[in-house]
Amino acid sequence: MSNTSVPGECPECGEVIQYNGTDIEDNNLYRECECLGCGWTGKEWYQLQYIETINENHEPENDVYDDDNEQVLRW
Repeated sequence: MSNTSVPGECPECGEVIQYNGTDIEDNNLYRECECLGCGWTGKEWYQLQYIETINENHEPENDVYDDDNEQVLRW
């Protein structure tokens, strides 16, 4: 068994996993997954973080800054 979790990799055998669904709980998102190699099943968990509020034209209402007070560039 692997000592560290790697997104998209089976923690039992290291093969690529297949995703079967996604759901949100509180500020977390999980992806149900299974390994087609060894049969392992489980969930990958991700933490959600607020980024910004935009208007209906998808334009930011104000500038966004990181923890170091640097303006975050938009994509």
